[in-house]
Amino acid sequence: GYTTAVNASILAASTAITTAIFSKFMLKDSFNSAQRMWFGTMFAGLYVAIVGLHTINLNKGDLIILGACFILGFTNTFSKILMRKHSSDFVADVRLVSGGLFFVIVGLVLSGSNFLITTAGLWPLVAGFFFWSTIRAFYSSIEYISPKDAIIFANGHPIITPLIGVFLLSEPYSWTKFL
Repeated sequence: GYTTAVNASILAASTAITTAIFSKFMLKDSFNSAQRMWFGTMFAGLYVAIVGLHTINLNKGDLIILGACFILGFTNTFSKILMRKHSSDFVADVRLVSGGLFFVIVGLVLSGSNFLITTAGLWPLVAGFFFWSTIRAFYSSIEYISPKDAIIFANGHPIITPLIGVFLLSEPYSWTKFL
């Protein structure tokens, strides 16, 4: 609600950076020089795509997404630790159910019964199903490869989402975002 779908998709790709950083410290994953160079390139590209070629100017929505990417980076990495004793399906389901319950409680405390949006119809359930499917598939990949590698494959959405944002939502799209 505070940024565009294009910005949200591009910023969400920064989860690759936070996941890699947490993987380095929590799992002792190492990076070769090419990976370090590409992470630097990715950070520069994210900056130019969101801010442009001038000084930093993030809106409220951009900051919320960056905060979420920090949390996702941690949970992506921590999930690999949990998978030492539990299946990827179990870890994914517990992550989603416990997160959902936590935010229902936060929503009830902050907004009372007004936190539910009943005018959206079944779309929140459809979106929830696809998010659940995505997390299950992502955690299955973490079971077989490292979180820092899995998140790279999972971040293909900045290619598709901007197209949908431009054509379906008439959002602006500049050459810096494309670059």
